[in-house]
Amino acid sequence: MTRTDKRDEAGFTLVELVVSMLLTGLIAIGIFSAYKAQQDNYVMQEQVAEMQQRIRAGMDMMVMELREAGYDPDITGDPGIITATATTLEFTLAAQDDGVDNNDDGTTDEDGELKTLEYSLYDQSGNGVDDTLGRKVDSGNQMPLIEGVDEMELNYILADGTEVTTPTTAQINDIRSVQISLLVRATNSDPEFNQNTSYEFGSGATSATYTDNFRRRLLIATVQFRNLGLNLI
Repeated sequence: MTRTDKRDEAGFTLVELVVSMLLTGLIAIGIFSAYKAQQDNYVMQEQVAEMQQRIRAGMDMMVMELREAGYDPDITGDPGIITATATTLEFTLAAQDDGVDNNDDGTTDEDGELKTLEYSLYDQSGNGVDDTLGRKVDSGNQMPLIEGVDEMELNYILADGTEVTTPTTAQINDIRSVQISLLVRATNSDPEFNQNTSYEFGSGATSATYTDNFRRRLLIATVQFRNLGLNLI
Protein backbone atom coordinates (compact mmCIF):
# COMPACT_ATOMS: atom_id res chain seq x y z
CA MET A 1 0.00 0.00 0.00
CA THR A 2 1.35 3.40 -1.10
CA ARG A 3 1.17 6.27 1.32
CA THR A 4 0.80 9.87 0.09
CA ASP A 5 2.52 12.64 1.90
CA LYS A 6 -0.05 15.46 2.23
CA ARG A 7 2.78 17.95 2.15
CA ASP A 8 3.28 17.07 -1.55
CA GLU A 9 -0.37 17.84 -2.56
CA ALA A 10 -0.84 20.94 -4.81
CA GLY A 11 -2.98 23.84 -3.47
CA PHE A 12 -3.20 27.58 -2.79
CA THR A 13 -1.60 29.27 0.09
CA LEU A 14 -3.47 31.86 2.13
CA VAL A 15 -1.37 34.62 0.56
CA GLU A 16 -2.26 33.43 -2.94
CA LEU A 17 -5.95 33.37 -2.08
CA VAL A 18 -5.82 36.91 -0.70
CA VAL A 19 -3.99 38.17 -3.80
CA SER A 20 -6.50 36.43 -6.10
CA MET A 21 -9.44 37.94 -4.23
CA LEU A 22 -7.82 41.38 -4.38
CA LEU A 23 -7.25 41.15 -8.13
CA THR A 24 -10.80 39.90 -8.70
CA GLY A 25 -12.14 42.80 -6.67
CA LEU A 26 -10.09 45.34 -8.63
CA ILE A 27 -11.31 43.90 -11.93
CA ALA A 28 -14.92 43.98 -10.72
CA ILE A 29 -14.53 47.61 -9.62
CA GLY A 30 -13.11 48.51 -13.04
CA ILE A 31 -15.97 46.80 -14.86
CA PHE A 32 -18.57 48.48 -12.64
CA SER A 33 -16.93 51.90 -13.05
CA ALA A 34 -16.93 51.54 -16.84
CA TYR A 35 -20.59 50.45 -16.79
CA LYS A 36 -21.55 53.33 -14.48
CA ALA A 37 -19.79 55.89 -16.68
CA GLN A 38 -21.50 54.49 -19.76
CA GLN A 39 -24.88 54.54 -18.03
CA ASP A 40 -24.41 58.14 -16.83
CA ASN A 41 -23.43 59.20 -20.33
CA TYR A 42 -26.51 57.50 -21.76
CA VAL A 43 -28.79 59.29 -19.28
CA MET A 44 -27.14 62.61 -20.08
CA GLN A 45 -27.47 62.15 -23.84
CA GLU A 46 -31.09 61.04 -23.50
CA GLN A 47 -31.99 64.10 -21.40
CA VAL A 48 -30.20 66.51 -23.73
CA ALA A 49 -31.82 64.99 -26.83
CA GLU A 50 -35.27 65.13 -25.24
CA MET A 51 -34.82 68.79 -24.24
CA GLN A 52 -33.50 69.84 -27.62
CA GLN A 53 -36.29 68.09 -29.49
CA ARG A 54 -38.93 69.65 -27.25
CA ILE A 55 -37.57 73.19 -27.40
CA ARG A 56 -36.75 73.07 -31.13
CA ALA A 57 -40.20 71.87 -32.15
CA GLY A 58 -41.95 74.53 -30.08
CA MET A 59 -39.59 77.34 -31.07
CA ASP A 60 -39.88 76.52 -34.79
CA MET A 61 -43.67 76.77 -34.66
CA MET A 62 -43.56 80.00 -32.67
CA VAL A 63 -41.07 81.61 -35.05
CA MET A 64 -43.06 80.56 -38.12
CA GLU A 65 -46.28 82.11 -36.83
CA LEU A 66 -44.66 85.26 -35.46
CA ARG A 67 -43.37 86.02 -38.95
CA GLU A 68 -47.01 86.29 -40.06
CA ALA A 69 -47.90 89.00 -37.52
CA GLY A 70 -49.62 91.87 -39.34
CA TYR A 71 -50.18 89.81 -42.50
CA ASP A 72 -52.91 91.50 -44.57
CA PRO A 73 -52.37 91.14 -48.34
CA ASP A 74 -55.68 92.78 -49.25
CA ILE A 75 -55.31 95.61 -46.70
CA THR A 76 -58.83 94.99 -45.39
CA GLY A 77 -58.11 95.21 -41.67
CA ASP A 78 -55.63 96.59 -39.20
CA PRO A 79 -53.62 93.60 -37.95
CA GLY A 80 -50.50 93.85 -35.82
CA ILE A 81 -49.21 93.42 -32.28
CA ILE A 82 -51.80 93.81 -29.53
CA THR A 83 -49.88 92.90 -26.36
CA ALA A 84 -46.12 92.80 -25.85
CA THR A 85 -44.48 92.03 -22.50
CA ALA A 86 -41.40 90.11 -21.41
CA THR A 87 -43.40 86.85 -21.32
CA THR A 88 -46.47 87.47 -23.50
CA LEU A 89 -46.88 88.31 -27.18
CA GLU A 90 -50.33 88.66 -28.73
CA PHE A 91 -50.85 89.62 -32.36
CA THR A 92 -53.32 89.45 -35.25
CA LEU A 93 -53.22 88.67 -38.96
CA ALA A 94 -55.76 88.66 -41.76
CA ALA A 95 -57.89 85.51 -41.84
CA GLN A 96 -60.76 86.19 -44.21
CA ASP A 97 -60.09 82.98 -46.12
CA ASP A 98 -59.34 80.36 -43.46
CA GLY A 99 -62.90 79.00 -43.16
CA VAL A 100 -63.13 79.92 -39.47
CA ASP A 101 -65.33 82.43 -37.62
CA ASN A 102 -62.34 83.98 -35.85
CA ASN A 103 -64.18 86.83 -34.14
CA ASP A 104 -67.22 84.74 -33.09
CA ASP A 105 -69.74 87.05 -34.77
CA GLY A 106 -71.53 84.28 -36.64
CA THR A 107 -69.98 85.11 -40.01
CA THR A 108 -67.11 83.14 -41.57
CA ASP A 109 -64.42 84.70 -43.76
CA GLU A 110 -65.83 88.23 -43.78
CA ASP A 111 -63.72 91.08 -45.12
CA GLY A 112 -61.29 92.38 -42.53
CA GLU A 113 -61.66 89.35 -40.26
CA LEU A 114 -58.59 88.84 -38.10
CA LYS A 115 -57.07 85.80 -36.44
CA THR A 116 -55.59 86.39 -33.00
CA LEU A 117 -52.59 84.37 -31.73
CA GLU A 118 -51.06 84.60 -28.29
CA TYR A 119 -47.87 83.06 -26.91
CA SER A 120 -47.28 83.25 -23.16
CA LEU A 121 -46.20 81.32 -20.11
CA TYR A 122 -49.01 79.82 -18.04
CA ASP A 123 -49.65 77.37 -15.20
CA GLN A 124 -50.70 74.18 -16.96
CA SER A 125 -50.35 71.79 -14.01
CA GLY A 126 -52.04 74.00 -11.42
CA ASN A 127 -48.98 74.11 -9.14
CA GLY A 128 -48.89 77.90 -9.09
CA VAL A 129 -45.87 78.13 -11.43
CA ASP A 130 -46.05 79.48 -14.98
CA ASP A 131 -43.68 76.95 -16.55
CA THR A 132 -45.43 76.03 -19.80
CA LEU A 133 -45.26 78.01 -23.02
CA GLY A 134 -48.80 78.10 -24.33
CA ARG A 135 -50.37 78.94 -27.68
CA LYS A 136 -53.83 80.45 -27.80
CA VAL A 137 -55.92 81.02 -30.94
CA ASP A 138 -58.71 83.60 -30.91
CA SER A 139 -61.00 83.01 -27.90
CA GLY A 140 -59.89 79.42 -27.39
CA ASN A 141 -57.99 77.93 -24.47
CA GLN A 142 -54.26 77.91 -23.94
CA MET A 143 -52.68 74.84 -25.50
CA PRO A 144 -49.27 73.61 -24.26
CA LEU A 145 -46.43 74.08 -26.71
CA ILE A 146 -43.29 73.65 -24.56
CA GLU A 147 -43.37 72.24 -21.04
CA GLY A 148 -40.70 72.69 -18.41
CA VAL A 149 -39.88 76.32 -19.23
CA ASP A 150 -38.02 77.85 -16.29
CA GLU A 151 -37.71 81.31 -17.80
CA MET A 152 -38.64 83.14 -20.98
CA GLU A 153 -37.62 86.58 -22.19
CA LEU A 154 -39.06 88.50 -25.15
CA ASN A 155 -36.70 91.31 -26.10
CA TYR A 156 -38.22 93.69 -28.64
CA ILE A 157 -36.24 95.71 -31.17
CA LEU A 158 -37.93 98.96 -32.25
CA ALA A 159 -37.69 100.79 -35.57
CA ASP A 160 -34.90 103.03 -34.26
CA GLY A 161 -32.88 100.06 -32.95
CA THR A 162 -33.88 100.51 -29.30
CA GLU A 163 -34.27 97.26 -27.37
CA VAL A 164 -36.96 96.87 -24.68
CA THR A 165 -38.53 93.93 -22.86
CA THR A 166 -41.54 95.92 -21.64
CA PRO A 167 -42.55 98.29 -24.45
CA THR A 168 -44.97 101.11 -23.71
CA THR A 169 -48.28 101.38 -25.54
CA ALA A 170 -46.75 104.01 -27.79
CA GLN A 171 -43.77 101.75 -28.60
CA ILE A 172 -45.83 98.71 -29.64
CA ASN A 173 -46.44 100.11 -33.13
CA ASP A 174 -42.68 100.60 -33.52
CA ILE A 175 -41.75 96.96 -32.85
CA ARG A 176 -39.94 95.46 -35.85
CA SER A 177 -38.43 92.27 -34.45
CA VAL A 178 -38.29 90.18 -31.28
CA GLN A 179 -35.54 88.12 -29.71
CA ILE A 180 -36.90 85.05 -27.95
CA SER A 181 -34.92 83.45 -25.11
CA LEU A 182 -36.24 80.15 -23.74
CA LEU A 183 -34.63 78.33 -20.81
CA VAL A 184 -35.96 74.78 -20.59
CA ARG A 185 -35.18 72.07 -18.03
CA ALA A 186 -35.06 68.31 -18.48
CA THR A 187 -38.17 66.31 -17.57
CA ASN A 188 -36.34 64.32 -14.88
CA SER A 189 -33.55 65.23 -12.50
CA ASP A 190 -30.22 63.40 -12.47
CA PRO A 191 -28.77 62.81 -8.97
CA GLU A 192 -25.30 62.54 -10.51
CA PHE A 193 -25.56 66.00 -12.09
CA ASN A 194 -24.63 69.03 -10.03
CA GLN A 195 -24.51 72.64 -11.12
CA ASN A 196 -24.22 76.22 -9.98
CA THR A 197 -25.17 77.95 -13.20
CA SER A 198 -26.93 81.04 -14.52
CA TYR A 199 -27.73 81.88 -18.13
CA GLU A 200 -27.55 85.08 -20.20
CA PHE A 201 -30.61 86.02 -22.24
CA GLY A 202 -30.72 87.94 -25.50
CA SER A 203 -31.09 91.31 -23.78
CA GLY A 204 -28.02 90.68 -21.65
CA ALA A 205 -30.10 90.03 -18.53
CA THR A 206 -29.13 87.04 -16.43
CA SER A 207 -31.35 84.21 -15.24
CA ALA A 208 -31.62 82.93 -11.71
CA THR A 209 -28.73 80.75 -10.50
CA TYR A 210 -29.71 77.08 -10.52
CA THR A 211 -28.17 74.64 -8.06
CA ASP A 212 -30.47 71.64 -8.49
CA ASN A 213 -30.01 68.37 -10.40
CA PHE A 214 -31.88 69.33 -13.58
CA ARG A 215 -30.04 69.82 -16.85
CA ARG A 216 -31.11 72.88 -18.83
CA ARG A 217 -30.78 74.30 -22.30
CA LEU A 218 -31.08 77.93 -23.42
CA LEU A 219 -32.24 78.62 -26.96
CA ILE A 220 -32.31 82.13 -28.46
CA ALA A 221 -33.97 83.03 -31.75
CA THR A 222 -34.68 86.36 -33.45
CA VAL A 223 -37.79 86.94 -35.55
CA GLN A 224 -38.18 89.81 -38.02
CA PHE A 225 -41.76 91.05 -38.35
CA ARG A 226 -41.79 91.37 -42.12
CA ASN A 227 -45.39 92.62 -42.28
CA LEU A 228 -45.07 95.45 -39.75
CA GLY A 229 -44.15 99.05 -40.53
CA LEU A 230 -44.79 98.73 -44.26
CA ASN A 231 -47.05 101.83 -44.54
CA LEU A 232 -49.02 100.37 -47.46
CA ILE A 233 -52.11 102.52 -46.96
